[in-house]
Amino acid sequence: MANLRGGEASVTAYYNGACPICRAEIAKYRAMARKRDRPLVWVDVARDPGALERRGRWSVDPYRRLHVVDRDEGLLAGVDAFIAIWREIPPLRWLAVICAAPMVKPLAGVAYDRILAPALWRRQRARMKAA
Repeated sequence: MANLRGGEASVTAYYNGACPICRAEIAKYRAMARKRDRPLVWVDVARDPGALERRGRWSVDPYRRLHVVDRDEGLLAGVDAFIAIWREIPPLRWLAVICAAPMVKPLAGVAYDRILAPALWRRQRARMKAA
């Protein structure tokens, strides 16, 4: 998949743009990647709900967790998706190294999968019901 500048995309991130926290975080990554001419593609699943399914064989809920499709067409989710993005953005590579460390990654995964992602999803559902 080509990015906006015509280069080969290193990763394609699928994020929930309806979540204000997720949207703000991705905006930071997007700006950092653009500034460094990094070939990342950003897909807001709130605007294009079927985008990830159209990529292929996955049946996942793209609203609840960050997903990335890497250069090899592999699907990464949660902390693995963040690590893939951070590896592509030079100022964030240190974060990828730390979070990918054998002692840190399981803890980061639990924190994201069991605490952060569910809390953000509950907040978004509450906002949707109130709207």
